[in-house]
Amino acid sequence: MHAHRIRGNLFAALCVISLAACGGIPEPLDTAEDSKTMPYTEYTLNDVIDRSLLDEVVVLDVRSEQEYEGPLGHIESSILVPLPELADRIDELEPYRDQEILIVCRTQERSRYAAQLLAAEGFDNLAVLLGGMRQWNAQADGRNSSVEDNKSS
Repeated sequence: MHAHRIRGNLFAALCVISLAACGGIPEPLDTAEDSKTMPYTEYTLNDVIDRSLLDEVVVLDVRSEQEYEGPLGHIESSILVPLPELADRIDELEPYRDQEILIVCRTQERSRYAAQLLAAEGFDNLAVLLGGMRQWNAQADGRNSSVEDNKSS
């Protein structure tokens, strides 16, 4: 377990360093070969709504607290763990290890990094919301609302 914590912390540190060096989050590779090895599933907002996934998954929001409380809002019942804190707060997610964790951020880039970090820590039922909260609000005006509210829009 200690080796996993060190590896997770190292991964988080490398993410932060790469963000600082690049001035933002670099685009992940998006090839067919990469998609076979992704440690997570990617869901569109339609997937989430059509399958009523919010009733079945744990929603992990990896944005900052300011973003979570800001204009894009957040998904009701989501757990907030900002990406820079994730490696140090993995233990908070242990109760959800056997459930699917749907990771959200503003778009999906930080969610992908979070999924990779959690996969390195042994979590294996992970998903990313494509388009993140921007898509959630643009398509469903879903701030702080339930899936049922979104089905009617």
